[in-house]
Parts: sequence; C-alpha cells; structure tokens
Amino acid sequence: MGKFKYVIIGNGICGSTAAEILRAKESQSTIAVVDEENKPLYSRVLLPAYVKGTIKRENVFLKTESFWRDNNIEFLGGKSVVKLDDEKRKVILSDDSEISFEKVFVASGGDVKRSDLPGQDLEGVHYLRTIDDADSIIKTIERIKKSPENKRKIVILGGSFIGLELASCFAVHGIGGIIVIRRPYYWADKLDKVSSSLLASTIENNGFKIISSSGIDHISGEEKVEGVKIISGETYECAGVGMGLGIDLNTDFLEESHVKVSDGIETDEYLETSVPGIYAGGDVAKFMNPIIGRKMRFGNWTNSIFQGRLAAENMLGGRHAVDFISGYGATYFGVPVSFVGDVSGEDGAQIVQRGESGWQEQLFVRNNFIIGATLINVPKDRMTLTSLIKNKVEFKDIGVLADASQNLASYING
Repeated sequence: MGKFKYVIIGNGICGSTAAEILRAKESQSTIAVVDEENKPLYSRVLLPAYVKGTIKRENVFLKTESFWRDNNIEFLGGKSVVKLDDEKRKVILSDDSEISFEKVFVASGGDVKRSDLPGQDLEGVHYLRTIDDADSIIKTIERIKKSPENKRKIVILGGSFIGLELASCFAVHGIGGIIVIRRPYYWADKLDKVSSSLLASTIENNGFKIISSSGIDHISGEEKVEGVKIISGETYECAGVGMGLGIDLNTDFLEESHVKVSDGIETDEYLETSVPGIYAGGDVAKFMNPIIGRKMRFGNWTNSIFQGRLAAENMLGGRHAVDFISGYGATYFGVPVSFVGDVSGEDGAQIVQRGESGWQEQLFVRNNFIIGATLINVPKDRMTLTSLIKNKVEFKDIGVLADASQNLASYING
C-alpha cells in the first residue's frame, strides 16, 4: 500500500491547484493525485473553442506530461477511486490497489448524464466533457460539412449549459437544427420568461429551432445517426445528436464512508466535510458560504480555482473561510450570459426584474440584501453585483432595483 500525507481525488483545475499549493508549501511531503483520465491537466472551458477551431488542440492543455514528475507528485492516471474508507484512512482504486492518506481532498467533479435512448450508441451521438469527446465532435462536423447543405442538420437534446455550448459549436460551422428541451421555455429553471426569450431569439436567429416541453423517443440509423423521433411523434432528419443532459456527480465511492453527501458533498465554510481531514471542492462540493448565509453548489472554473487554493491552505493547518462570490459567465452566439451568487430562488428569496430592450437582469433578494443575479447581455453589471453581494449592501426599498435607469454601482459606497 502506498502511503501519502495528502491524496487528491481529481486532476481538474480544482485538484491540480490544490496539489501545486501543497507542494509549494511543503516540499518534502508525499502527495498523490488520482484521476480516471490519464492525461495532463487541460481546460474543459477551452473545449468549445477547440471544437469551433479558434484554438489548436495543444493549447487546450495547461500542463505538460512531465509536470507531476518534475514536482515530485505521484500521478495515478487512468484509475478511479471505488471506495474511500475514512476510518482506515485509505482509498481503494479501480485496479484493486490501495493508498493511505492523512488528509484527502475530493475534487472528483462529475461526468455527463448518459442517455438510455434507443440508438444512443450510433456514430454521431456526442457528449462534451473530455478532450476525447471534442475530438469525436470535430470528426462528425467534418463529415457533416461534406454533406449537401440540406443534410447539414444536428439535434441537441437538453437545455443545459453544455447543450447550448454544443449548439454554438455546430452553428459556427454552418450546422443548425433543433434543440429539444423538456421545460416550457429555455432555461426555465434559471431564467424568467423575458430573459429566456431574449436568449431564445438569439439561438433561433443562429439556425436552431427550440422545441419545448418535449423529448426524444429514439435515435434512428444503421451505423450512423440519420434522424430522431420526438415524443410527440414528429421525425427529424439529422446527421448527429448532441447530448446536453447535465452532469452526475462522482461521489459513489463515498457511499460506505461517513462523509455526508446530499446533492453534493457537504462542507463547512472551510471546505472540510463531516469527517475531519477530508475536504471537498469544485463541482462536487456543497459548501457553506457565510456571505450568502446558506450552503450552495457552484461548479465552474473560477470557483474551482478558489476552492482548490482554499482547501490546500486549510489542509496545511490554516483556518480560512470562503470569502468569495461564485460566478459564471460565457458568451453564446454573441450574447454574454452571467450568473452571480445564489440564483436558486430558495430560502424565501424575492426576485426583482430589471431591464430594457436588448438586456435583462434578475436580482435575487433576501432580507433586503442582493444574494444573486442572472444577467443577459449586460456584462458591465457583473462585477458591480458581485461587490453588492459581497459587501452586503442593504436596500431598504428593493423597489428601486426594478428601475432600469438606476446605476447599481452608485450603491457600492453608500
């Protein structure tokens, strides 16, 4: 059995950030990183840009293959953790080997939700989570581009972030089609109807028709995708299907442990779980945010970097609480979209709408304090709203927030 002071589960940006800080602060400590993929660190955020052709494949990678060796960190790539035994302080890997730890950081992320539809194994059915997925999508795009123009069609199933990324990737290459979602309108779980319609009109102007309150019955074809039938009975000819069904968190290996898991691995504000010495961060962590005043899960690149740093500092003996406001921003079909803070709408939050033609915001307010916001086509307000949330600026009359002419930045300093 290999013995390590620190074991990190996951070689994404969260886990690798923690590993770098641990090594920088303790040059002689033993550190192991376990990851199912046997590849150097690469940016999942850059995968859409690679598929679109705006960056080269090699630019997706952030570390070289020699990085772990050069930093005296044991990289156990191509292996997954199947069990974490918190009492014996060890993890069991997929090859039946075992490694022991003093402290462990779980940054295992998630995997895309897999479809069980008939026809799901046909060539041309795609997910977008790994660089291998991106390579496969590029091959399908090249195949479709050689087809007659009226055959250059794709179907996207699901209204997740990844579904929208997939649609934008194909659209850049002149490939349109339909997006099938089960909700009544696009991102109904995240946006109001006005904000959604602003985004939806942009999607449809870029070659995709949205079919709401629906789903796919099956995917048809011999060896390659040739079409789909949706549950209402209509059939659509297409050369590929993109799956944007969300992610499943990689937490199964904790089932027999004493680590508390709900819709994420629950942690305190120091990212420590219910078991001392076991920390969690990134997509899998449901962490206490003392600024927001509740536990939340927020999986994105920036949040993962912050949490990797914070967890490492606390594993080293620090006592640093979460002091940042998580946010996510991306541009889809030329429209900037941002989410800041807690946009769940839970715990009695009121939602205030503000906006004009061409831009929309939803502000989530609890006890006269903004705790979260969604922004469509108004990126200039993202940092302002982050500051208002972090500094706990009180609005005794929340009605002023609905006034689109109000300069929110003027409230930061009173």
